[in-house]
Amino acid sequence: MHVYFIQQINGGPIKIGKANDPLARLKILQAGNPNQLVLIGVCKASHMGEKLFHKLFDKYSLGREWFEPCEELLIFLDNLPTGAEVAAGSEIPSLANDADCLEQLYEQGFSLREIGNLFGYAGEYIRQKLWQADIDTSNKNRIKPETTIEEAYEKISSNFKLLTFKAV
Repeated sequence: MHVYFIQQINGGPIKIGKANDPLARLKILQAGNPNQLVLIGVCKASHMGEKLFHKLFDKYSLGREWFEPCEELLIFLDNLPTGAEVAAGSEIPSLANDADCLEQLYEQGFSLREIGNLFGYAGEYIRQKLWQADIDTSNKNRIKPETTIEEAYEKISSNFKLLTFKAV
């Protein structure tokens, strides 16, 4: 699975989506768009990876999967290969898998409730995912019932360290 970033050639909103074949997805989107679209970035990631990007850039959302081309997003995209680079054989980096992503958030001090709010899952579901990955979640003091979804979004938006890539 890949997370792709597509934009019109002359700028404008950026679509953040997921697809097994981002170049094929670009062709499908192009068929319904009169303006030329380009794949401006791609990385390997899970479904949670796509949701993470949507949450990180939520305040720039234009609706559905389209986002304003904010400075933070453009800086991040500088580290990803473009569609032309992928077509020429460039290696596609991998965002951490679900378990790694959850572990990074947990290790950075996010509570199970915050992580659950972020991805739309109950804290207990997140605890089970972490447990399956052999991550100790026995510190019950980390669960903060007063944390709101907005606070969780703000906390993750201000902490780009979680967006680590792994060698494939």
